Amino acid sequence: FYECQYYKSSYLDPITLFGYILALEGLSVTQGKFIHKQALESFGERATGFLRVHCEDDVEHIQSAFKHINQLNEGQTQMIKDNFHQTCTMYGIFLSEIVKASSRHEYDSIHKIVQDIPSKATA
Repeated sequence: FYECQYYKSSYLDPITLFGYILALEGLSVTQGKFIHKQALESFGERATGFLRVHCEDDVEHIQSAFKHINQLNEGQTQMIKDNFHQTCTMYGIFLSEIVKASSRHEYDSIHKIVQDIPSKATA
């Protein structure tokens, strides 16, 4: 998943990383509250703070990214679009596998691991 980002930013143009960023930030903005709610019910606030922060902050991040992208040439914009589509596809597969794993009762072992993480207050 990250190997293609390394390749694109190293050998094509570092600006391609915007496609990856927009996909993840966009997922957070469009689906983040739902995902956070589901995770919060299953794992609690201690394990979901990262999701909550992204749900709140990523709208501004996307607006800022588009300001930069609008200043780029057509070739760079196309590379960003291509990377955006590839990232959405890969992330969709990634999330799909998580859902499959949870339906195979692997959720129980993941939940146990998360519960065993010491909180900052006790660490």
